[in-house]
Amino acid sequence: MKIRNILQVRFNPNRITFFATGLGILSILLSLMLNIFPTDLGHWIFRIIFQISIVGLIIPLYLLSNNNDLKMAGLRYDKTYIYILISIGIAGLLLFQFWTEDNELFSKFNTQSFEPAAYIAVANIYEVIFFVVFLRYYFEKAFGILPAIILSALFYSFHHAGFQPEFVKLFFVGLTFISIFRVANHWLICFPFWWVGGIVDVLTKAEDISDISGLDWEKSVFTLIVIIVSVLYFQHSNRSRTAANIVNKQ
Repeated sequence: MKIRNILQVRFNPNRITFFATGLGILSILLSLMLNIFPTDLGHWIFRIIFQISIVGLIIPLYLLSNNNDLKMAGLRYDKTYIYILISIGIAGLLLFQFWTEDNELFSKFNTQSFEPAAYIAVANIYEVIFFVVFLRYYFEKAFGILPAIILSALFYSFHHAGFQPEFVKLFFVGLTFISIFRVANHWLICFPFWWVGGIVDVLTKAEDISDISGLDWEKSVFTLIVIIVSVLYFQHSNRSRTAANIVNKQ
């Protein structure tokens, strides 16, 4: 990417820009509902079913697939091993930084950490699909690369309103992580480095966070199933539509 392209700002919003913005706002409102209904049932309804599954996965993937934008937005699988290896390198550097800041970091993890860590890792996949791939892509088409990164980072930060309202810190986390993604424009570069950042932050560094005891295996498994089924279904749908278009042109 050229510096000029990164800094270029435009104003070309359309209907899908406003729809994506509405989904981002709805995601924040659903997060705030966790403060009104701070129960396990509230977490299931407002976080797992609506914020993550419907607003964060099914609708965005449908829109990306329907507009044939999955690959352009970064939901790609080419050169998979290269991007995962790069991500492992970034994750190692990030983990080393965390360890230099706290030499007792690894002693803070035990067998009870696996359950919330699994939930965080699965939720990170949703965050990448919704904020980094979906919102960032349509904001970029409307406003340019840099404004899109900033706007996506803002929505990423504020969607934590109901369970980790550390907005300034999370804005800069989002800004950094989304920028790394945009260099590659490949969603798999986010894993595992996003997992390292998310798990270490929530389990050892977060100063203002809701009770993590509700981050159980059932929620993790359910969310992971929704992610796998949604991604596979909409990618298959996109390939079928593309193949049909090719046949019709012949």
